[in-house]
Amino acid sequence: MQRKEVICLSTLIADARRAVGWSMRDLAEHLDVNVSSVSRMEASECDGTIGVGTLNRALEVMEFNLRLASRAP
Repeated sequence: MQRKEVICLSTLIADARRAVGWSMRDLAEHLDVNVSSVSRMEASECDGTIGVGTLNRALEVMEFNLRLASRAP
């Protein structure tokens, strides 16, 4: 049986967390949630089911701004 490659749609939270030198535990403390919540948050971002508000909140505590843009066809 061949292994399927896991492709994440986005890793903004994990990338931002690593950029500021934080562990999942550090982010959890700043968000006032448990580590498993951060893990689920990062997983939901990866599979494309994270809410924009949740993503924005996680990025804001690390002093990043979320900007969304669209282009007309």
